[in-house]
Amino acid sequence: MNISAKKIEKCTGEARDDRPDYVNDLTLKRKIGWQKGSPVVGDRVGLGDDLSQGYEHYRRRDELFQPDAGKFLSELFDCELINSVSDVSRELNSEVETVKKAANLHCIELSDGSDDSPEQERDNDRFIFPSGESWPTELLADPIESDVRVLSQLLATNGMSVEEVAQYLSDRLSRNVTASDVRQEAQKANIL
Repeated sequence: MNISAKKIEKCTGEARDDRPDYVNDLTLKRKIGWQKGSPVVGDRVGLGDDLSQGYEHYRRRDELFQPDAGKFLSELFDCELINSVSDVSRELNSEVETVKKAANLHCIELSDGSDDSPEQERDNDRFIFPSGESWPTELLADPIESDVRVLSQLLATNGMSVEEVAQYLSDRLSRNVTASDVRQEAQKANIL
């Protein structure tokens, strides 16, 4: 962790142009669930990008019955994160019965089990910064978005915007952290 007083003094909460390249290359994790992270099929969504753009190619609801949806459904069912019809249903935000009918129409074999996939593995004992450095969560404030070191690193050193920090924390902590939460905590800590 490399926190600079000069960078904190200049911190505005807007994305900086001179931030490290690894911050510009950050993407959201692939997660099962409609617009809950990067889509399971297709390109990953970058930090700060509009989530809906990553899902534009998705076929949902009645679109699943169209001939061109067969290839997409096959790709979706073949993804390593998908273990059941229920997973596909959550990823498409469509009814399970609709997914089953569409899969049958496109001659896609369904898995025997209908159990939801296990929660994606998370390392709850460590918080990982964009640089790859990690800290034990027991050394950080609870909630993590209130920790002055985390906010200083993300906002000042990494040059992320308040909105990007909120999206990064939401994605990495698997819970909703709003830009308002980040701004409020950064103001309390005199970072903004």
